[in-house]
Amino acid sequence: MELILSSLVLSGFGSRVYKEIIEMLINPRIRPLPLIEGGLQSLPTSILVGDNFNMIFQLQDINGSPIDVSTGTVAVSVYNKQTGAVVSVAGSTTTKSLATSGIITFSNFTWATVGTYNLYISYTNSTVRKFGPYRVEVEAL
Repeated sequence: MELILSSLVLSGFGSRVYKEIIEMLINPRIRPLPLIEGGLQSLPTSILVGDNFNMIFQLQDINGSPIDVSTGTVAVSVYNKQTGAVVSVAGSTTTKSLATSGIITFSNFTWATVGTYNLYISYTNSTVRKFGPYRVEVEAL
């Protein structure tokens, strides 16, 4: 059995594929957010101050092809768009959810302050590749 969604292909639904990844792929309301290498801006997401939920990204090159991140490391950085200040992501988790297809999950982070933020993901494997920005607009309740 094979499931094809956008550029993501999963074969043989064995125990190696995590339940949350399958749920993400099947649920029509949840799709990985494309994060393009080279500084292309994505459409913003508006969320409420205090929100804390998983953000699922697919790292892609300039042509929209997924980046295999099986080796190396990934890290998330968040910047306040108005001030340029780095926002601490201490306590958050960045996970390679489906590494061969560039699927990254950013979780355990609370958007605590109203403002506009740019989120980037860096992938390091002998060189550093930067993906993003992904703009997040945090609004008051």
